[in-house]
Amino acid sequence: MALMTTSNPASVANEYVTKQSQKLAEMAQFNLQLAKMVDKDTIQERNGKTVRYYTEPNGAASQVVALTEGAKATDLTPTEIETGYVDVTLSPLVWHTDISDLYMSTGFINKFKMAQRVGAQSIALKADAVIRDVILAKHLNSDTSAKEIFSGYDTGDSSTDYASLAAGTAAAGKITEADFLRGLSQIDVSGYGVEGVVMNSEVFNDFRQDAGVRAALNQMPESVVDGKFYNYWGTKILVTNRGSRETTYGTYVATGAQHATFFIAKGAIVAPTWKVKNAGTDFMAPKWIIPTGPDKYDVADTHNPVTAKAYYNAAVVKEKGVLILRSRATKNFIAA
Repeated sequence: MALMTTSNPASVANEYVTKQSQKLAEMAQFNLQLAKMVDKDTIQERNGKTVRYYTEPNGAASQVVALTEGAKATDLTPTEIETGYVDVTLSPLVWHTDISDLYMSTGFINKFKMAQRVGAQSIALKADAVIRDVILAKHLNSDTSAKEIFSGYDTGDSSTDYASLAAGTAAAGKITEADFLRGLSQIDVSGYGVEGVVMNSEVFNDFRQDAGVRAALNQMPESVVDGKFYNYWGTKILVTNRGSRETTYGTYVATGAQHATFFIAKGAIVAPTWKVKNAGTDFMAPKWIIPTGPDKYDVADTHNPVTAKAYYNAAVVKEKGVLILRSRATKNFIAA
């Protein structure tokens, strides 16, 4: 007589039933980061889809001349005050899926509810990417102004420091407390006040190991850590694995593994929100379009299109209100 096992005889397979768990694995929640730094401005219905933000020119000491008492002023040249502007045009963001009604009726997983969660999160992440790109479009490697600084390198020439950081070691180019304070100082000089700092987890790992930072964090109560928010030198730091660690515009460069940390001043980034019921107010409140009628091509086998739509865009309206600190990281947690 053959030994009866879990595989013998063949009919034993019919006796084993695999339990199908109704519980879904928790999906990763990609928290919004940059979108929390945006100054929202509401556009009322019928007001168009483009908003123009006017900007004032900066004052300059060169416009002032000394006056000699009792002498006629001969070199007073009128100063032209030119008003600049930034246009922000709202663009539609759309997420779409299509689910067979047979699948929706027979599958034990509620795909409709899942679609709403995934669609809403996808649009929100796209909004973060829009903000990231409008920031980085003004912070190119060839820009020699004070729009970006570099950990371990500070010659004042952006293009030179960019190459030096990439060619150096990770240890020499990692972030320090001094780099962080230097970034805060340059934003403070703008006079706007600091909205916050967005730092990815790799850079934050090095930052919190800096001797000065470690000593300060150890003395703070645990309550200063709220999810991924930290408070250091009176500034909120948003730690993320997304948003600043991307290949677009060189925020993450494989050669040299450079990372971007954003220092953002109050009101530096504006995102209009369109309060039009038919369009979706903004990325946080997309309009769900779910047709209820049958498929006119096949009334017997209908399907359910599920679409999320929102109008969104952003712009940097304060040129001196955004600064990028580029750093290396001694540990890389997530592949680019």
